[in-house]
Amino acid sequence: MTMIRTIIADDYALIREGIVSLLADVDDIEVVGEAENGIEALKLLHEKSPDVAVVDVSMPKLTGIDIVEKLNKCVPIVIISAHDDEKLVQKTIQAGAYGFVVKDAATEELLLAIRSAYKKHTFISPRISQAILETCFPKRTASLNNKRLTPREHEVLKMVTAGDTNGQIAQSLGISIKTVEKHRRKCMDKLGVDNLPSLIQEAVRQRLVMIDEHI
Repeated sequence: MTMIRTIIADDYALIREGIVSLLADVDDIEVVGEAENGIEALKLLHEKSPDVAVVDVSMPKLTGIDIVEKLNKCVPIVIISAHDDEKLVQKTIQAGAYGFVVKDAATEELLLAIRSAYKKHTFISPRISQAILETCFPKRTASLNNKRLTPREHEVLKMVTAGDTNGQIAQSLGISIKTVEKHRRKCMDKLGVDNLPSLIQEAVRQRLVMIDEHI
């Protein structure tokens, strides 16, 4: 199993330690360093060369956005924040961050953000409006719209993420298992993935399904 080496930077010890404790129980993510301000975070990024950095947006000395602008080309960065102000999110993503997660989000959101950043994909907490993605990534949004799922494909996708088998989906929708498999393959092709876990992750990342529909 590939381990995602991660550092955590937040000036509030309780939040930092809480994230570290949370990630300690995750099989594919390893915390290799902690920082309480921007200067320490920058030093750790150089020393540890992590795969991903989770960085608070408003740390002293250097902000999370400062760090993104300095090192984003070297290390994918996920920004965490107590606020979901749209202008702040836009500024963060446009600076080059690969993720933005609000601090009161579900645990699964942070895990998805870290795993997405590791693959150089963008993850933003679902509560933040689609308008932000359209503003930050107009070309990417247009491309995704060209590959939009049909209503039937979306229906199958939701049932797949809910844990239904091909047989259960076929029976529920009144179609053959072969047709279910065809729809499932088209979903994978359109979302650019080749296995079930990646399909679920990408469906959540693009907000094609809600998180509570598959956990």
